[in-house]
Amino acid sequence: MNGVTKTPAADHLFNVNDGAIKLQRDKANLFHLIVAKLSYISKITRQDIQTDVAFLCTRVKSSHKDDYKKLTRVIQYIRETQDITLTIEVDNNPHW
Repeated sequence: MNGVTKTPAADHLFNVNDGAIKLQRDKANLFHLIVAKLSYISKITRQDIQTDVAFLCTRVKSSHKDDYKKLTRVIQYIRETQDITLTIEVDNNPHW
């Protein structure tokens, strides 16, 4: 998972290759663990990766090498953008 990237996913994020090689049990467990951790941080501080993590969550029961590459890209993106800060704007005049 070395390296960095400017975006959390490529344009083929939602493509699933059913013919791809399944991950071995130990790597599949690692995949599941990392995706679970990313799910937590995407809700709390990194909303910019929510779509990518949501897709990866759908792949934990039957993860392939392609899915692991997509996970790797998210990790590389986080590494590249770790200094991004969360900005919350409060609307003091709600219209509801």
